[in-house]
Amino acid sequence: MLWREKAVKARILTLKNLTDKSKSKAEWPAGSATLKWPSKVNLTDGARYLLRMKGSRTVRKIKLHLVPGDLPSDAHRAVWMARNGCEKQAMRLLAGLR
Repeated sequence: MLWREKAVKARILTLKNLTDKSKSKAEWPAGSATLKWPSKVNLTDGARYLLRMKGSRTVRKIKLHLVPGDLPSDAHRAVWMARNGCEKQAMRLLAGLR
């Protein structure tokens, strides 16, 4: 799942796996903060990806970590994220816990 903070406008996202060169374009609807991972782009733990929104000059490079599916709770997932360099994502997950 992909996430963006400001979802005021619909945008076209280009996503590329820099390891195997799989690539896809997807429309990110206005008002939607999340987008399902495009099936044409291989999802690989530790792979680097290039993301670009049409109309933006900014190109983002990210390294993706897949959270293990056997962690028992969101708190455990947040700890795992923080230990693997994903502090912002861990804090966002913790903010949703009540």
